[in-house]
Amino acid sequence: MEKTKKVSFFIQAIFFIASIFTPILISAIFPQDFNTVSRSENRMLAKRPLFEVSLLDPYPKRYENFYNDHFLFRSQLMSYNSFINYFFFHQSPNPKMVVAGRDGWLFYANRERMVYEGTKTIKAYEVQSVVEELHRRTLFLKRKGIPLYVVMAPMKSDIYFDFLPPYYKRAAKSIPEMLISAIRKDTVIHLIDLKPGLVEARKKHRIYYKTDTHWNSRGAFQAYSMIMDRLKEDFPCLKPMTPDDVGFEEYKYHGLDLATTIGLEKFIPDTVCDEKLKKPRAVEGRKAGYPPSPYFGYPDLYEIVMEVADTTLPRVVVIRDSYFRSVIPFFSQHFSKSVYIFDNWDYGANYSIIMNEKPDLVLLEVLGSNSANLLQNQTK
Repeated sequence: MEKTKKVSFFIQAIFFIASIFTPILISAIFPQDFNTVSRSENRMLAKRPLFEVSLLDPYPKRYENFYNDHFLFRSQLMSYNSFINYFFFHQSPNPKMVVAGRDGWLFYANRERMVYEGTKTIKAYEVQSVVEELHRRTLFLKRKGIPLYVVMAPMKSDIYFDFLPPYYKRAAKSIPEMLISAIRKDTVIHLIDLKPGLVEARKKHRIYYKTDTHWNSRGAFQAYSMIMDRLKEDFPCLKPMTPDDVGFEEYKYHGLDLATTIGLEKFIPDTVCDEKLKKPRAVEGRKAGYPPSPYFGYPDLYEIVMEVADTTLPRVVVIRDSYFRSVIPFFSQHFSKSVYIFDNWDYGANYSIIMNEKPDLVLLEVLGSNSANLLQNQTK
C-alpha cells in the first residue's frame, strides 16, 4: 500500500512538472509570432517587456501580464471555455461584455445594459447641459448658413427588447429617452429620432443582426429613409430612394462582432443582409487627410469621402459612429460630396473640418447609449 502511494505521488509530481514546463519548452523550440491585438476581446494585448536593471520592480508584473496574454494554446482554451459555457450552461462566457438572450440573440452588455436598466444615468442639469450644447452648435452653424440635424440612433436592446435575458429590468427613463424628451422642447434643434420608425420596421423584416451590435442593411435603409424624409423638407432637391431602387441579398454566415467577442463566431451562425443599389451614382472621393485622435482604434475609418458627379446637389458633413457606416451607401447617392467623420465616439463640434468643407448641411449621428458623451465634448 505504501509503495502504491509513493508511485502515485511520483506520477502526480511528474505530471505537474510536465504541465508547467511543456508549454515553456514548446514555446522555446517553436517561437510564437505574438499578436498585438485580440480580435475576440477587441483589445490590445500586453507586449513583452524589456529587461532592464533600472526597471526591475515593475518587470515581474509586466511579464506576468504578457504571459497571461500569450501563453501556449491560450486562444484554444478560451474557445473551449466559451463553447462549454454557452452550449452546456446556456450563458455567456463573458457576461460583462456580451449577454445571451433568447433564440440565439446576443446583446452588448457593459454600458448598454447600464443605460437600458438605468444604473448609468445623468442628472437633470446634465440633460440641460447637453441640450444647451446642441442649441449652441445649431445657432453657430446657422449663422454660417449651415443647418445642423441631430440624429439619435437607438440601441439594439431598445428595438429587440423582447429577446433580452429575462433578468433585464428596463429603466423608467433611460439617458437617451431623457435627452430626446428635452431636445424636443427646444425649437431651435432639428432632431431626427430613429427609434419609432425602426420599431415599426421590425414588424416586416429583421433589421438588426442576432450576433452583432448593429442594424443590418434593411435597418440601415430604414434609418436612411427617415433621415431623408426630414431633410427633403428643407432641401426639396433631395429625392430619396424607395425599396424598389434597392435589392437585398440574405445569406448564412458565421457569427459577427458579439459572437467574436466571446470566441464563438464559428459556432453561432447569423444571416447577413447586403444591399445592392440598382443605379448607384456615388464613388469614393479624395480624402483631405484630417488627423484622427491618437487613441482612435480605427484610423482608416476616421474620414470617408464619397462624391457624385452633379454639382447641383448639396454637400454634407456627417459626424458619425459605427452605426452610420451601413447607411453611407444609401445616403451618399444624394450629395455632390459627402464627408463622414468617425471621431472616436466623441461627437465633437468639429468646426475646423466643417469650415474647411463648407457643406450645405451637417448631420450629427449619436448612438443612444453614447449620448452622454456630449457632456465631455462641449464647445465654449
